[in-house]
Amino acid sequence: MNLQDWELLTELYKTKSISKASENLFVSQPALTRRLKQIEEEFSSVIILRFSNGITFTPQGEQLVRYAKDMLKQYHSLQEQLKSEKNTAGTIQIASSLSQTQFFLPALLQGFSEVYPEIRFQVETMMSAECVRALNTRKVPIAFFRGEHQGAFNKILLDTRFAYVVYHQPFQLSQLPRLPYISFEADHSGTSIRETWWYHHFETAPYMVMTVKNVNICYEMVRHGLGFGIFLNSDFWFHNKELYYQQLFFKNGSPVVRKDYLGYRKESLSLSQISNFKDYTLDYAQKVIQERTLPDRQNF
Repeated sequence: MNLQDWELLTELYKTKSISKASENLFVSQPALTRRLKQIEEEFSSVIILRFSNGITFTPQGEQLVRYAKDMLKQYHSLQEQLKSEKNTAGTIQIASSLSQTQFFLPALLQGFSEVYPEIRFQVETMMSAECVRALNTRKVPIAFFRGEHQGAFNKILLDTRFAYVVYHQPFQLSQLPRLPYISFEADHSGTSIRETWWYHHFETAPYMVMTVKNVNICYEMVRHGLGFGIFLNSDFWFHNKELYYQQLFFKNGSPVVRKDYLGYRKESLSLSQISNFKDYTLDYAQKVIQERTLPDRQNF
């Protein structure tokens, strides 16, 4: 057995699903099943039993899972210990959502680099759900994501964003089902927030005229008068004085929000560069909140 086998067994034990484990580990189901069979042959034991609603581990399988967990713990402990000997320099790998990469990271990384010039960054921009997956699978030690996601990591709230409808001319919310709507591709969390608000207020689907690749393109379409957009981040459009907006609320009066988080793996804090970056990020986020000018609820 090796590192991949330990991760296979622990993920399979956690999900109790071959399909889900293969998805989380980024391997095909046939490859996972084949390796599982090889492990069973290696130990001359049946590890799992398959049922229509999932799998269950045999006593022998349970014993192998305990061993795999112990070996993973020792492996990552040794890995972080050896890395810590070189933690005065190096590269921090970061996964970040589109909006946080555009509006939050540049000044954050610039400021941190001025304090720690020996540290470099490798940033990959992706959907929030993909950021969380990269964090869960240990591809990155740090991730910036939006929305409520869970996993084997710690997370800290950085900011709370309010939702707005933005259009090129004054409007009433009651008019929205008759106005052209421009949507954009987003992860499940962001899409769910927009759809939940819509169907809290309207029985009919929006009059959707286009779905674009990302929020930046959506903003450009709105700016050119092609329809309205629903944004969960005011940084895109707030300073454009030619646009009109209204903040969104649910029927119970609570505002529609989406939260920004910093996620990190606890074991990675043994590296001073990661620990320092986390602390610097929290201080910077508080400064951003204190200095930000928020939109009014309505500007017309």
